Amino acid sequence: RKDRGLLAKKDSTGKTVWYVRLYHDGKERRFGSFKAKTEAREFYEKAKQEQKLGRFFPERYQQGGFAKLEDVLPVPHGERCMHEFVASAEKSKAEKGITALDIAKRLLDFGYYAPTVYFPQIVPEALMVEPTETESQQTLDEFAATIRTILTESPEFLHNAPHETPISRPDEVKAGRQLVLRWKR
Repeated sequence: RKDRGLLAKKDSTGKTVWYVRLYHDGKERRFGSFKAKTEAREFYEKAKQEQKLGRFFPERYQQGGFAKLEDVLPVPHGERCMHEFVASAEKSKAEKGITALDIAKRLLDFGYYAPTVYFPQIVPEALMVEPTETESQQTLDEFAATIRTILTESPEFLHNAPHETPISRPDEVKAGRQLVLRWKR
């Protein structure tokens, strides 16, 4: 059957949410909360293909590498197993004055791409981190350690990050109003 590994359930608002059920190492694993059946089917087919090739590692879809950050960057909707997670820097902003934007910009100095910030808007000081499926557990652990390091740095230092890139933090309001469509030296 085409939809063999798909499960439909109603969420608290009565909307249908799709989950993917796979068997791995003799255990049933559930992944999801996909809003559309087509998304769930795509994930299922991709995961089955990875299983055939011996490259399916369910841990990468279960945010295992990021559980180490929850005490410093809570994950408000962490009950869902997906390839990305959204952490909240609200606690660090209230306690230290370190915003999601400060963390994202400082990650550039460590060689990481900056995560999406302030989206989704239902999470205050949101940081959406989307590692590729090929990242090793070691890389995820190093990323978690880098976030911890950043959160120990001075807020004044972080407000001016990045420090080691060709262009430092621009004035975002000015950049939005006075567009420069080509780079000049």
